[in-house]
Amino acid sequence: RAMTDAGLAGLRPVVLGSEGRAGRAIARALAAAAPHTVAATRAELDITDYFNLRWELERLEADLLINAAGMADVDACEADPEAAFRLNATAAGSVAEAARLGGLRLVHLSTDYVFDGAKGAPYTEEDPAAPLSVYGRSKLEGERQVRERVPDALVVRTAWLFGGRGRRPDFAEKILAAAQGAGRVPVVMDQVGSPTAVDDLGQGVAALVAAGAEGIVHLAGSGSASRADFARAVLKVAGLAGRVEVVPVASSQVHAVAPRPADSRLDTSRYRELTGVAPRDWREALWDVLTARSAQA
Repeated sequence: RAMTDAGLAGLRPVVLGSEGRAGRAIARALAAAAPHTVAATRAELDITDYFNLRWELERLEADLLINAAGMADVDACEADPEAAFRLNATAAGSVAEAARLGGLRLVHLSTDYVFDGAKGAPYTEEDPAAPLSVYGRSKLEGERQVRERVPDALVVRTAWLFGGRGRRPDFAEKILAAAQGAGRVPVVMDQVGSPTAVDDLGQGVAALVAAGAEGIVHLAGSGSASRADFARAVLKVAGLAGRVEVVPVASSQVHAVAPRPADSRLDTSRYRELTGVAPRDWREALWDVLTARSAQA
């Protein structure tokens, strides 16, 4: 942690999308070592308003820009592709252009959904992307536009975020809500991924910035789980495992608007090489998140 703090000291970061779960956590992690960090919500800095963004970054004397803004609701993206590409691709390119012209370092947040889930093993940064959904395609196009304008940008792909506070409930919150008054909770069993505590994402992004990382880096919790496994773990930590049963169902039975990859696990070897530490196991992180929530309640 001391090395991370030293690498961030003196920076003036601006975090876009700080009303969201990821943006809020990243801003909090950066601010611990860089007190000039600005956590900007969409109302304060709209990524679709290029000229205002340029002016504000200059006024704030920013030297680091983190783009955690965009359209993250996978099914909403499928229903409105125009909005998805406007926010996740076109606006991402505009943010990158603002960073390029202002001479700012750039960090762009992306997703495991750029993969189709057919590999059968954790995805590395070198694996070809083949998104199944509008969300995944818009995020991949955003990556392309960012790297085209700022070749040394850091693109962080993450997955299955939980914890913190967001505009929508995370998976753990949805499971706990569904378990209230119910003896059985149906959960998809044939989607596997890398659950990631949002505070671990924030600390990981801070560590990558301190290490001077560039290019694409996968950052997710250690270990993997199916949605059903994840739900069982949530109920166990919450003390509900004996009263509420997780009923595994196939994705085809859920009738989601957007298709999801069956296996989008991320290989985090490059993250470990760059920072010298491995991401925390998702089970340990889940315990901390839910016990902290319980204490607050």
